[in-house]
Amino acid sequence: MKKQINYRITVVILLFTLLISVFSACGKKNPAIVIGGGGTGLPPVSSGNSKKNEEETEKELPTLFVYEGINEAASLVNFLRIGKSSRKYVFAYSGRSAFISRYGSYMTVHDLTPGDVVELKVKESEQLILECKISADVFRYDDVDDFSIDPEKDMMVIGGEKYYIPENTPVYKGFDIIDRDRITGNEMITVYGYEKTIYSVQITTGHGVLAFTNTKDFEGGYYIVGNIMAGKITKDMRINVRCGTYTLSVANGDQSGSAEVTVEDNKTTFVNLSKFVNNDIKRCKVTFLVSQPGAVLTINGKAVDYSQPISLKYGMYRIICALDGYEEWNRILFVNSKTAIIDINLEKLEDDDDNDTVSGNNAGN
Repeated sequence: MKKQINYRITVVILLFTLLISVFSACGKKNPAIVIGGGGTGLPPVSSGNSKKNEEETEKELPTLFVYEGINEAASLVNFLRIGKSSRKYVFAYSGRSAFISRYGSYMTVHDLTPGDVVELKVKESEQLILECKISADVFRYDDVDDFSIDPEKDMMVIGGEKYYIPENTPVYKGFDIIDRDRITGNEMITVYGYEKTIYSVQITTGHGVLAFTNTKDFEGGYYIVGNIMAGKITKDMRINVRCGTYTLSVANGDQSGSAEVTVEDNKTTFVNLSKFVNNDIKRCKVTFLVSQPGAVLTINGKAVDYSQPISLKYGMYRIICALDGYEEWNRILFVNSKTAIIDINLEKLEDDDDNDTVSGNNAGN
């Protein structure tokens, strides 16, 4: 049974592979604006450089529009028709207009969010919306944070699945439209689409920048931002981070430390790493609880006897635990507390289930 001990200071354990891609925005022509004229449209067709499956779909989609915003003073609603041309439409609304959720319940025009994909019924003679319904034919993925985007391939990967994202796919940050290529992969988003094609993206949580200063003592070491990202520290580095408040941990050799940082949208938060330099040598008693008898534990490549607590200086260590017939347990350990308990449970090689659960339990000062 695993021991549960309350902490006051945290030991952070992380196995990570970090890939950060920065995409520069490229120029595009603004789409034409069409007032009214809600005629028939076609579903999007992939471009020549797309990896999208070209097979015919069994179901013919209705004409779909993306809601972009409202001019309340003039009782007008702005839409973008989904298709190759990215044509914009403006229709009037009144008390006769019905706004319906994807589940069939009635709502108001103010319940729409830029990026919502809708089906429209319009009275052509008046260019008046009779019905605006959020489409039930498209998928909607909320609170997506596990994604990356490759503009050159018109591809977005969400949770390991590949999707086609055309160059003209609208991306909304509130009521503002931003270039698709400005998505960094560090935001939280909502995604609309059909099968493997993305129709629109809403940025629900933006990103800011963490800027490290006075990095000399930590260059070549590692940082961890909450449980969302980690990487190697370089001189005066800057990192795109999703907005929020996190525990920032840094370590290099005997030096380590943690602090709470807040990242705000489109702002830079400066962190002076000299404040993490330890002027005195601090040590931690680390107890390793290994579930499999006979396993070999190494710290920075040196085998250790873990039958008793091990004294380690504050800092960063590579911990490897191995036993024949089991998956190797390989982690980076940040030590910054007086005591810690690390549970290690090795997985058998023939077990297909991926269980990397690690618990690091610290006793307080």
